[in-house]
Amino acid sequence: MTGCGRPLPPAPWLLCGPRWLGAQSLSDAIRKPLGRDATRAGVVRFLRDLVALDRGAIVIDLIYGLPGQTPQDVADDVRLCATLGLDGLDLYLLNLIPARRC
Repeated sequence: MTGCGRPLPPAPWLLCGPRWLGAQSLSDAIRKPLGRDATRAGVVRFLRDLVALDRGAIVIDLIYGLPGQTPQDVADDVRLCATLGLDGLDLYLLNLIPARRC
């Protein structure tokens, strides 16, 4: 099951297999322009709650190369994720694909 860190009732998370959270970034300054409603604190709380349930693998997806993001922002996110007891972290480079006209 995938999600974006928005609070959900626990039942769907417990009934499914591994959980992947597409947070993209944990920085509020980066998340807000992307339309991500959950704050850094909210995402961290959500992840800690999921890990505490101990009901399957919890993996977070982060993206680097986002507008306004610095290498320090990415390093801070990775360091924070390392403290959360996650089962994995996927780090992807932002790949902008030019618009095509049909």
